[in-house]
Amino acid sequence: MWRSLTRRVTRPITQARSLLGRARRVVDRKTFVGFGLIGLSSLVASGLDVIGILLLVPVVDILSSPNATSAAITVLGEVSLGWLLTAVIGFLLAKTVLMVVIRWWASGVVARASGTTATRLFRTYMTAPMS
Repeated sequence: MWRSLTRRVTRPITQARSLLGRARRVVDRKTFVGFGLIGLSSLVASGLDVIGILLLVPVVDILSSPNATSAAITVLGEVSLGWLLTAVIGFLLAKTVLMVVIRWWASGVVARASGTTATRLFRTYMTAPMS
C-alpha cells in the first residue's frame, strides 16, 4: 500500500521533470527563463487579485449590516469603508496594470522564441544533405 501511494505521488513529479527536460532541449536558456518568469509573474498577479477579492468580504459585511461586527471586521480592526474600497480598487488596479505589462512582455518573449525556432528550422533544412 505504501509503495502504491508513493508511486502515485512521485509519478506526476517525474513526469513534470521529464517535460521540463524536453522543453529545455527545444528552446534556448533565455526563452526557457523568460517563460518561467512569465509564469511566476502571473502567479504574483493572481495573488493581487485574490487579495483584492478577499478585501471585498468586509466591504460586503459593512454594507449589509453597518451596526454588526463580523469576523472579517474583527480581524482587520477599526477600518473605514473608504479605506477598504480604496484598498480593493488599488489591488485590482495593480493586478490589471501588472497583467498588461506581463502580456506585453510575453508577446515579446513569444515573438523572439518563434523567430529563433524558425531560424533554427530553416538553417537545419538548408544545411541538410541533399539525397
